[in-house]
Amino acid sequence: MSLLFLERLDDAIEVLRELARASAEEPVLFNLATLMELRTDHAGLEKVDLLKRVVAGTGGEGVRAGCFKLGL
Repeated sequence: MSLLFLERLDDAIEVLRELARASAEEPVLFNLATLMELRTDHAGLEKVDLLKRVVAGTGGEGVRAGCFKLGL
């Protein structure tokens, strides 16, 4: 999160994406979804893609849908 405070939002998103690829844990996914929202008002498609990658990679077991902040 220190990258965010250094105004390096894209770098912070990339770091969290790498963490999400390695281990799809809820805090990482929630923080990644939050940073996606900070970057653009149109983050919904990015977050849906993230959800698809998590389901395809780990099956999404144990991950609550709310951590993707999709407003479903």
